[in-house]
Amino acid sequence: MVVVASPALLAVAVALGFCVCPASTVVLRAAEQANERGTFRVKLHRAPALSPARLEGVAHLRGGVAGKRHSLLQLGEKASAMPIIRPPPIHSFGVLHIGSPAQQFTVAFDTGSGNLLIPSKSCTSVSCLSHRPYDESGSVTAKAIHRIDLAAGEAPPDDGMAREQTTLSIGSGRATGLLGTDRVCLDEFESVCVESGVIEATEMTEEPFNLLPYDGILGLGLTASSLDMRFNLMGNIAEAGLLKRNMFAVWIAAEDDGEDSEITFGRLEEARVGSSIMWLHVSSVKTGMFQTTLTDYVIRKQKLGLCGSVGCQVAFDTGTNVIAGPSRIVTPILKQLAINKDCSNYADLPLLGFFFGEYELMLEPADYVEKLSNTCWPKISALDLPPPTGPIMLLGEPFLKRFYTIFDREALRIGIGVATHTTPSSVPDETMDDVVARLMVSHGTPTTGASSTE
Repeated sequence: MVVVASPALLAVAVALGFCVCPASTVVLRAAEQANERGTFRVKLHRAPALSPARLEGVAHLRGGVAGKRHSLLQLGEKASAMPIIRPPPIHSFGVLHIGSPAQQFTVAFDTGSGNLLIPSKSCTSVSCLSHRPYDESGSVTAKAIHRIDLAAGEAPPDDGMAREQTTLSIGSGRATGLLGTDRVCLDEFESVCVESGVIEATEMTEEPFNLLPYDGILGLGLTASSLDMRFNLMGNIAEAGLLKRNMFAVWIAAEDDGEDSEITFGRLEEARVGSSIMWLHVSSVKTGMFQTTLTDYVIRKQKLGLCGSVGCQVAFDTGTNVIAGPSRIVTPILKQLAINKDCSNYADLPLLGFFFGEYELMLEPADYVEKLSNTCWPKISALDLPPPTGPIMLLGEPFLKRFYTIFDREALRIGIGVATHTTPSSVPDETMDDVVARLMVSHGTPTTGASSTE
């Protein structure tokens, strides 16, 4: 998911963005080949949302109305009156190649959704024209899906009905598109390619698509988040035997790391994690999200008692640039943190803990607060997703930047370890070992039975 204002309910999730990017974000390379067969890297580049004066600084791909297929991609809220306007949300995205010959697109890699959505050449919406369009007729490997229950390329029945379309909700907007399949490649050398489903948008609302600095959205979620198996790219790649292991791992770069964020497919990158790895079982596959059970939230060493005896559901969501969740949980957390808008108590803010039964993982104020001059905003936002997706807390960029996250599709588990960065933490001269000891605290045998360590 993505958070600043994003939705990704039910089965589908994918949002479009722009191909017209600021000069500083123009050159985006696709995947970089790793040395080991069956593994590769995709570099993720960063750019602010467009029209910053209209944004509140939060972006996510989740939301929408129950009963429709959704994406939790990033979008913006209207800015409130304040002395300093919050900076626009920063979006991460990489490069994807579709078709034969290949057409290149910039896409958000979203673990909270499971479809590939890109603007169609036939779309005349202003928001479509702001992006690089996909030309189905220009690809010799493209196959139309005339009905969802028909095979790709199969002729439709002579019933006078037009080609079937689907509508996806993305944030406060929506996209309507045609269904098809084509050759999709994750690397610029076109060595990691598979036939996979594509939703080409023929209509897109102005928001959020006019705000997104990329062309489309690639869902990396589990099968239930896709229209059907054909549209789940990661499942198709695994079935084709292109990965050494059916997994990928996400490392989000900090501002002073001097390099791009990255997703590693087929393996984890040991140099990116500075601790042991805590493994958490996926608690449900029904939403298609990588979700697990959290025992409770902790502030100043005190459990807040917000999750009851059954725990809270949390999802690890690359489509959200904040931590977003149910109002009944977010409101008391923000009250306990008591972040002053003028940053007057910034130095005294506590750690924010996530208690998983065996380990307590903690975020520093620098992780969960956005600080600009003498103005502070929490990177924590209320987002009430209705069932069957919600209620759920989306652990977006603030969490994923602090903790290296492994998405193991084969074993249906999530691995978490403290991420390595050029500056390990906000504490001066603190070593990586010190950071691990302070922010990843072991409480012994897991009480939920849902987590283990390796």
